[in-house]
Amino acid sequence: MKTKPSTEYALMGALMRGPRHGYEIQQFLETALGSTWHVGMSQIYAVLKRLEEKGFLRSSMESQETRPSRRVFSIMPGGEAAFLGWLHRPTEHVRDLRIEFLAKLFFFRRLSLPGGAALVAAQAD
Repeated sequence: MKTKPSTEYALMGALMRGPRHGYEIQQFLETALGSTWHVGMSQIYAVLKRLEEKGFLRSSMESQETRPSRRVFSIMPGGEAAFLGWLHRPTEHVRDLRIEFLAKLFFFRRLSLPGGAALVAAQAD
């Protein structure tokens, strides 16, 4: 199954406030966007790998006392730039408004970024 590009941006958005491991990312997205958008764990890990290969993310192993080590992901400057570019662009297709546009509004608010009102105005045009 081909992953929509907006899934990549949602995963980068989940990392804008700091590093997280895959399960934390999934929990964040499920809590924040789960009523309109579900991303499965296998899809999350596949997209994280692809974003790391593109240089948008980096990962490191984090050891835990009583559990196996886990991979923690951080967003790189190129990933931040790509995410912010996506965030400020109006959603192209009407069919994507319910998921993608609402996700953009969520990230504007969650990250306390300016430009949300401008996006709404641009989207209305």
